[in-house]
Amino acid sequence: MNLLDRTETVMVGEYDNKYVVEDGEWKITASTLTERWRMRKPLAPEVEMTEGTFAADLEI
Repeated sequence: MNLLDRTETVMVGEYDNKYVVEDGEWKITASTLTERWRMRKPLAPEVEMTEGTFAADLEI
């Protein structure tokens, strides 16, 4: 969502990640995203956007 120009963008892509094992844990050393397609459209005037909660904001 772009709040400045009131548009919505949907994109599909594929990640190509490179991994190594450090101290017994897998770590990503490189990540490349290849975009396959993108759709951008204006939001209708009646669309209302509200702030949500991200998992990182939740207490576990």
